[in-house]
Order: sequence, then C-alpha cells, then structure tokens
Amino acid sequence: MCGVIGILLADHEAQVSPELYDGLTILQHRGQDAAGIATSNGRKMFLRKDKGLARDVFGVESMAGLRGAYGVGHVRYPTSGCNSVEEAQPFRNNVPVGFCVAHNGHLSNGQLLRDQLSATRHLNTDSDTELLSEIFGMELAARRPAIGPPVTRELLFQVVQAVMARCRGGYAVTVLINGYGILAFRDPHGVRPLCLGARPGGGGAGSGIGSGGGSAAIGGEAIGGDGGIGADGMRRGSGKMDLAVASESAALTGLGFSLRRDVGAGEAVFLDASTGSVSSQFCSPRQLQQRSREEGGEKREEEVGEGKESRRAVARFQPCLFEYVYMARPDSIIDGVPVYAARVAMGLRLAKKIARQVPIGEVDVVVPVPETSRVAAMHCAARLGLPFEEGLTKNRYVGRTFIMPGQAFRRQNVRKKLSAVSCVLEGRSVLLVDDSIVRGTTSREIVRIVKEAGARKVFFCSASPPVRHPNCYGIDLPRQSELLAHGLEDHEIAEAIGADGVVFQDLQDLEDCVSELKPGVFYDGFENSMFTGEYLMPSDMIEGDPADGGVGAGVGMGQRLAPGVVDVI
Repeated sequence: MCGVIGILLADHEAQVSPELYDGLTILQHRGQDAAGIATSNGRKMFLRKDKGLARDVFGVESMAGLRGAYGVGHVRYPTSGCNSVEEAQPFRNNVPVGFCVAHNGHLSNGQLLRDQLSATRHLNTDSDTELLSEIFGMELAARRPAIGPPVTRELLFQVVQAVMARCRGGYAVTVLINGYGILAFRDPHGVRPLCLGARPGGGGAGSGIGSGGGSAAIGGEAIGGDGGIGADGMRRGSGKMDLAVASESAALTGLGFSLRRDVGAGEAVFLDASTGSVSSQFCSPRQLQQRSREEGGEKREEEVGEGKESRRAVARFQPCLFEYVYMARPDSIIDGVPVYAARVAMGLRLAKKIARQVPIGEVDVVVPVPETSRVAAMHCAARLGLPFEEGLTKNRYVGRTFIMPGQAFRRQNVRKKLSAVSCVLEGRSVLLVDDSIVRGTTSREIVRIVKEAGARKVFFCSASPPVRHPNCYGIDLPRQSELLAHGLEDHEIAEAIGADGVVFQDLQDLEDCVSELKPGVFYDGFENSMFTGEYLMPSDMIEGDPADGGVGAGVGMGQRLAPGVVDVI
C-alpha cells in the first residue's frame, strides 16, 4: 500500500515540486514509512527521498533543489523489501535514458523475476520497484531504434506491453522520463487504483502565471476547448492544460485538477512534455484480446472533455475491495464509485445483519472506531434506530496502526492512538463498528479500552468479511498465521478479542455496496483474495510453511518457469 502522483505543468518555466509535495501530504494515509519526489527540467533529473513523513523529508533547501515543470512523487508503506532509505521511492535509472519509477502494489512473481535478472543484473534491494525499473530499462533498451527519435509514445507503449507480459500482480506505476514526460500504467486486472486529471494551465502554486482556458489531447481527443489535428494525428487544443495522475482522485481535486477518468485495467497513459498532449493505449495481452473481440479488431479513439462521456471501450477489471473498505480517503472516487457512498452502503447492509444476530434491545449506543469506519457506523446506527456517539478519541499524530511494521509496534501504538470517552461508555452496552478485523491486535486493545472505561457489554461489528487469507497484491497481509480469523469461527473470534459477540459483513453484500453504485461497469468480480483465498492467477499463491501460508514468491505449487519464459496475463 503506497501512494503515487505525477504532474506535468503547461508552463515549462514553472516548478512542480511544491505541488508534488502537497499531493503527497494528501496521499500520506497510504504510506508513512518514506517519501520521495523526482523532477525534470528537460535536461536533468533531480531526486530527493528519505524515511519519514513528507513533511519530515522535504525542507526548504531540498525543495529548492527539485527543479523542473514535471515530476513524480511517492509515499511508501513497505509490502516487500525492508524499511530502509535505500528502498524509498522513486528509483532512478540512467540506462538507456534517464528515468525514475514510483510504484504502488506488489509483484506476485517477484522472486522469479529476481532469479531471471540475477544473471545479468545486480539488484541492490528487495524492492519490487527496483525490479520494475530494471525490467522497464531492459525492455526500452531492446526496442530503442539505432537512429531516429530515441523515445516515442509508440515505443513506450510497446515497452509497457512487454513489462505487463512479464510482471504479475497488482500495481500502479508512474515513470518520469527525462526530457520526454510522464508515463503511467495500471496492472491488467486494475487491482491498484490510478486516475487522470487536468486543469487550465497556470493553475498551480508553482507556476507563477495566471489561469486561463485551454485543452490537452487525451487518446486522440481534446480535454476542453476547441482544437485542430496535428501532423502526428493527435488533436491539439487551443490552450494549455496542466495534467496529473494519482492513486486517488482526492490528490487531484485537492490541487485544483478535475478528475477526467480512471486509468483502465492494463492501460498506459503518456503525458508528453513537448506537446502537452495525453495519449493512451491498452497494453496488456488480456485487455488487447478483449478489446479485439468487443470492437471487431478495430481501434477506437476516446473523447473526454467538459460535459462529455468517454467513448472508450470500458475494460473489464477486478479492483481491490479493500480500497473502498479501508485504504482510500472517503472523499476519493475510485473507478467511478465514490468511496463515501460505498461506506454508507456498507453501514446500511451491515445494520441488517446486526439486527439478525444481535439483540438490539440490549444495545445502548453505536460507537465508531475512528477514522475509517465513521461513515459506515453513522448510517448503521441510523438504520438500527440507535444513538450514534463518539466513544473513542483518536490522537491524529499517531500513524495508521494497520500500516505500521511489526505486531509489537502496532500493539504499543493502539493505546497511544485511541482513548476512551468514559461518559459515553460507562455502564452502557456498546456496539463498536470498525472497517475490518485483520490481525486482531487493534481490535483486542480497543475492546479492552472500552471495557476498562466501564462498558457493560461490547459487540464488535466489521464492515467487511473476516480476513482469513494472505494478500499478494500490495496489502501487507503476507502470513496466514498473523490473521486472527484464519481457522476460527465467529464465536471464537469474539472470544479471542474479548468481545461479547462479533458480526461480519457478508462478502456478497460488500461487493454489492460497490458494484451497485456504478451500474454498467464491466466487473470481472473483485480482487477479494483476503476474504476468499481465491487469487487472480493460481500461481500467485504459493505453498510455503504449511503453518505459515506464505505468499508472493510467484512460483505456483512448486513449479518454476524456465529462464526467458514469460507468463502472459
């Protein structure tokens, strides 16, 4: 779980680093281990990264050194590798051209890729981002022409297609390419989110020029304004636009960008620094085959503009359910679904199940576990006709315990993070609503805190199903033995956390909370492996220690692919 952002300013004399920094602060909830920014002025790249929050990594001096009008940023929570400054992102590479890679997600066949690269490459870290950087550079070098323009959008899309053929898992990637622009792409299943935004050029804090109308080309059509067709067949706008990609729409709207659309599953977009245009192409074999069937083998241009709906063929995809439950901000829109609305629906559906399993007459108050579950808890209480009160107070200066490395560290920080409001809890039967029960560390401590404050009974209700299986697509759930619900029935889970009862959302209800908000979207289901144990590809889950349930080495059931053989998604 990480956050990525990339911004290209229309004014080539502007400085993009202040806006990248602001974008990272908006995405800080996605990673609190490290932060980094890479920029380009068209001639040189500038990079600053370190451990810590964005506010700790970037000072006045370091920001002044990040020169240029386009760049990428990253906030990190490690799901592979270790907690060290060497694994902070972006990763810089200088062969065959200068580029920097920032990535959110996890490669489920990472170990196989490391084995393949070890014969010709030295990998300095265990980071999947370094793997992506090396593979991207190798594929670019193999396709770069001996004469003519060294990098074109067509070449970049070919490179992305080759990368997707080799790399399995869930990922959203941004690549700063020195002198050319920003490339961004999303995994073939659309597991990890990525969206695209635009605003009139000069609208940013670092531009120093006034706002004005304008347009930029996306996939062959203009964003806003009127434009003509250029010599390369791309539509040109009458003005200029600032362009951006990000993990969540909140990072775009918070910087004054309007959300244009989500990057599709298996799609790549290129923000061209020389023309200010955006071109896009589906690059995964999975989506190329699907589009060929649906469109009769013909290519289609999209039209995205003010008041216009995209005419792009919508790729089928399998987004991560946990983005809506926990990871995303409530003011974000992911794949066309407002996260807030999804959480409202979670609370309403959870209320129905609570009414069947809990004696509502014995419950005095509904209390949310701050912050993520507040929306669901509020609407759950309203549906049940029960009072909703803030019985727990959060220390906002302590990070999210789910994304803290190490069980002992998480346990230690629960009490620093949450404290009881005794006048709300004392002598009352409390129905707690949280987004999930994962390792049980936080849930157990919360129940203890509430009971120590004088609660007579505590019912613990989860807006998501029991988390019983590891995840290998970018969420830190690598070991089955760490998951409280694995192998336990509901009453055993309640006993383990000290609650008088537990209620979990049904999986079908959770999926409906998302899919019913976006009718007509072609879901291939959802990435819900943490609830079901069903993975996008059978080989994504490997057998490690039978008591451990390790994941992510990428070699299925003891099988290893021969060197040079790619597993096409």
